[in-house]
Amino acid sequence: MAAEPLHGPSPGARALAGAGAIVVAGLFGVNFPANLWSQGYRLSATAAVVTTTPLVVFLALLALNPDGLQRLVAKRTSLRLDRPSHVGAAVMLAATLYFVIGYAAITLGLFALEQAADGGDGPAITAAALYANLAVNAVILVVPPLVYVRAVHDRHGAALLAALGLRAEGAWRASGIGLLLAVGFLVVLSLAGLVLTYFVEVPENSQALEIARAVTPLGAVVVALLSSVSEEVFFRGFLQPRIGLWGQAAVFALAHLSYVNVLEIVVTFALAVAFGLVYRRSQHLAGPIVAHFTFNLVNLLGAAAL
Repeated sequence: MAAEPLHGPSPGARALAGAGAIVVAGLFGVNFPANLWSQGYRLSATAAVVTTTPLVVFLALLALNPDGLQRLVAKRTSLRLDRPSHVGAAVMLAATLYFVIGYAAITLGLFALEQAADGGDGPAITAAALYANLAVNAVILVVPPLVYVRAVHDRHGAALLAALGLRAEGAWRASGIGLLLAVGFLVVLSLAGLVLTYFVEVPENSQALEIARAVTPLGAVVVALLSSVSEEVFFRGFLQPRIGLWGQAAVFALAHLSYVNVLEIVVTFALAVAFGLVYRRSQHLAGPIVAHFTFNLVNLLGAAAL
């Protein structure tokens, strides 16, 4: 049976989607990669074009062929593009996915790799810029999933938070498991590092060192807290139920590609798997949040002491 034609989005929403497609294509699909290309960063310039394309196509379909887009998204989601709240949630989530996977992970990650290959260093990290970036990232990672679950799955209040693994019941037990996980992981990594130093020179995580040197001990707590809560809400609470344990771990590792260190990226992937297993077993986000916070805080304070 043919799908029932949509009675929306409204002409105004379609016009906004079309304008958005043009703006995104111009800024991130043309101007940004052109600047990278002119500086000789061909790989990251190509990645910028490729990763921008899905968002542009999504917005263009929303503007020009919402019925066709509805048939595509209906296979995997409960989106109804004739409902304004669903349209807004879908656009916000699409932008977040592009920002996390396309822009911050793949494009900027490859840019960092190309810079490192050329012997260049990225811009110096200041405390003010770090806190500002963390605040922006927290909004980008937390707000769209909340809006999406509220609009598309019709969850409100405590049920909305519970849908992302955030609830009071069982929080202390899950937190204890998370703390044990972090301590165990830190011990294993320390022992592995000692063994590896006998065979190879283990490179330092220069990005983590810069962050640690840019903040006070209290600032390290803020950095660890903001990053752990926002990343766990998005990667484990929202992404994992939709793309699976290994899928979220791969995306999480990609998001840390700017570390420019194979060992660090492997560790990041392993951490994401461990956090995901704890979340899958408990269905509670307190465990991964505490584990992530503890791991980040110990590493930041340790790097600051060097």
